[in-house]
Amino acid sequence: MKRAGNSEENKKVRKMFFKQKLKNSFWRNIVSLYKAYRKLERILDDWYTIAI
Repeated sequence: MKRAGNSEENKKVRKMFFKQKLKNSFWRNIVSLYKAYRKLERILDDWYTIAI
């Protein structure tokens, strides 16, 4: 039985998976921030044109 070796492998895989998940959520956050910024920019643009 190779239980010990198997658990080490599982740890490695889990760590890789976690890193990948973290990276994905990081990029998703950047994208959502960018979208929010664009929306805000549009709103401010509208306000600016209304003010003038």
